[in-house]
Amino acid sequence: MSEQLKKGSKLLWYEIDSILGRGGFGITYLATDTNLETQVAIKEYLPADIAERKVDSYVIPKTGTDGEMYRWGLTRFIDEARILAKFKHPNIVRVNSVFEDNNTAYMVMEYEHGNNLDLMLRTPQYHSEARLVSLFDAILAGLEQVHAHNIIHRDIKPANIYIREDGSPVLLDFGSARQHVAGKSQNMTRILTKGYAPYEQMDEEGGRQGPWTDIYAIGATLYYAISRELPADSLSRFTKVVREQADPLIPANQLENAGNYSSDFLFAINQALQFEPENRPQTVHDFRDLLTAGLRQSSTPPASPSPVAEDATVLATVAIPKQAPDTESAAETVYGGPDHAAEVSVTPASMPPSQPASAPRTSAEPVHTTSKTTLIAASAAVASAILAVAAVLLFNPKDSTPTPEEAGLSEAELQRIEQRVADRERAERDRQAAERDAEARQKAEAQRAAERDRLEELQRITQAENDRLADLQREEEEAARKAEADREAKLAAERDKAAREKAEQEQAKRDANADRKKPVRVARPNRSRTI
Repeated sequence: MSEQLKKGSKLLWYEIDSILGRGGFGITYLATDTNLETQVAIKEYLPADIAERKVDSYVIPKTGTDGEMYRWGLTRFIDEARILAKFKHPNIVRVNSVFEDNNTAYMVMEYEHGNNLDLMLRTPQYHSEARLVSLFDAILAGLEQVHAHNIIHRDIKPANIYIREDGSPVLLDFGSARQHVAGKSQNMTRILTKGYAPYEQMDEEGGRQGPWTDIYAIGATLYYAISRELPADSLSRFTKVVREQADPLIPANQLENAGNYSSDFLFAINQALQFEPENRPQTVHDFRDLLTAGLRQSSTPPASPSPVAEDATVLATVAIPKQAPDTESAAETVYGGPDHAAEVSVTPASMPPSQPASAPRTSAEPVHTTSKTTLIAASAAVASAILAVAAVLLFNPKDSTPTPEEAGLSEAELQRIEQRVADRERAERDRQAAERDAEARQKAEAQRAAERDRLEELQRITQAENDRLADLQREEEEAARKAEADREAKLAAERDKAAREKAEQEQAKRDANADRKKPVRVARPNRSRTI
């Protein structure tokens, strides 16, 4: 019996015209709505692994054990069609209705005119970063709405992305979609499109599937779009990771044509294709930010300095002898003017951004610090010197750069100030080094914890796979034993039959021999003589 419905078959008032495609969970038909005289796409629930079509288009589970799973999937198919029918997004295929017939269900969708992305990628205009970002940002906008209802697509690939005649994209074929709750997917069976499915879809329990599962498929589709090559499939990557070998996936930024794309764009693809789910963007919103970062930066003009920010800067001129630093820092520059004065940019924490500073400005260009901690250390180091200079400035307004003698600072006091500055700088360096060490330790511990979790997850999946293989082996051994027992029984029956036939033949021979040995009595005629 043919698996697909024949051309001309009737489903309610829909007439089947042709087949648009087929997958692991069913067949999609092009059909005509005879009431409205319009074309529609109809998805038929027919999971090939557990169901088949019989006479009169009737669909039934292949075995008795498949019945429960088939009915569960049928219920999910109908429920999810009803949820998808509520979506009204231009980049998500519109579901018009769902109905049951032939012991299965049918999802009626709008028929979109155009071509799938796989075909459109053969044209050069679909190779540019701007075009791809525009297409996938639109797809992601629709997918974000789907994820908000706890639905994941689970089969995103170029063949399921359609480009309409006006150039807009639409995501098709939600026949493999599944609900997920708290990171766990209610899975019926494994769906693995080579190259596009992440390794968590190998798990028959459906654990850890969520938005990040679709994000992996989007990343794989983008990878294929820029390279025309599939990324390494998740099963190969899983095998290598379990054996602690190098990941076979070539990062997007190492592809031959990587120079045609921005580093932000390639980084987004690499993040989406991370092997571990927790290392990928966890939401579509996060991934959209990564994907569009390059275009946002290229289209945003450099920010001009804010006058308010400049007004909020207080310049303090301190009389400190010139001292050449070991290395020149962008955060602090020593000027060797006539009075060997250093200018430090200080922004009081209590001054609101919109309130201009009232301190006088000097004609020399200020040195702006780039590190908040360096700014604090520098301001603290010169605090005592500022107090000493303030008195001189009040009585000598014509000269804004007093000498050490005018400031009332002796050589010993200057040396003590320099020593305090050096001590504070050393303490600040030590504090920053300690913070870096603590952060490194925390990061290392987090990585070790994540690695332990990853290994435990891999061990669990490996154990489940081993258990499945062991079950299959036991079933095969049991089948082999049964077959051997049947063969032995058959041989024994044949031997018994041969023995009986032989015994019957021997008995027949004995009977024949016995008959031959019996004396033959001949009847003599009675002859009488007449005398």
